[in-house]
Amino acid sequence: MKQTHWRPRLYIDMDGTLAKWQSVQRPEDLYEPGFFARMQPQEVVVSAVCWLIRTGDMEVYILSTVLSDSPYARSEKLGWLRQHLPELPYNHVLFAPCGTCKAEYVPGGVQRDDLLLDDCTNNLREWPGLGIKLLDGVNHTHQSWRGICVRADLALEEFLRALWEAAAIADGAAHLEDLDAGGEEAPELEKGMGHGRRKK
Repeated sequence: MKQTHWRPRLYIDMDGTLAKWQSVQRPEDLYEPGFFARMQPQEVVVSAVCWLIRTGDMEVYILSTVLSDSPYARSEKLGWLRQHLPELPYNHVLFAPCGTCKAEYVPGGVQRDDLLLDDCTNNLREWPGLGIKLLDGVNHTHQSWRGICVRADLALEEFLRALWEAAAIADGAAHLEDLDAGGEEAPELEKGMGHGRRKK
C-alpha cells in the first residue's frame, strides 16, 4: 500500500514548559524588566523542539500567553526565543493575552489532531485538540489532569517518543471520528519516533 507522510502540528507553551517558571513574591514582579528574559530553559523541551524543527517531522509553533499591559513581556519572550530557538520561524510564534483561551489565537483554528504541550491544566482543558501536560516536579500536585502527561526529567529520546505516541493517538482519534461520520473502514496505524504515519 502507498504510504503518505504524516506531519502533526505541535503547539508549545513557554512559561513553565519551554522555560522554567520563576516563583514571584508579588504580582508586580512579573512587570519588572528582565523577568522573562532571565528564565532558564527546560532543557529536554528545548532540545526536543530544536530536533523537531531541524528534521521537519512535526510542524512546531510556540503558543504563549503574554501580559498585554507589560512593556517588557512580549519583547523579552521574543528575545528568549531568538536566543534558544534561533531556527524557529517568526510566524510560528503566537501570543494570546493572559486570561484568554489559547485556541482562539491559532490562525485557521485548532484541528482535532493538533497537540498542545502545556504545564497548565486549564489551558489543556480548553484545547479542542489533544493536550499533553508537562510534569516538572512542581505542578500536578492535585492530579486534576486525567489526560496524557510527559515528564521533564526524561532523556531526549524518551521525551520525543512520548510526543510521537501522543501524536499517533490524536491522529487516530480524529481519523476514527471521520470514519464514524463517513462509514468507512478504519486503516491500520503505525507510530514511532520520527516516522509516525497513517497507512493508506
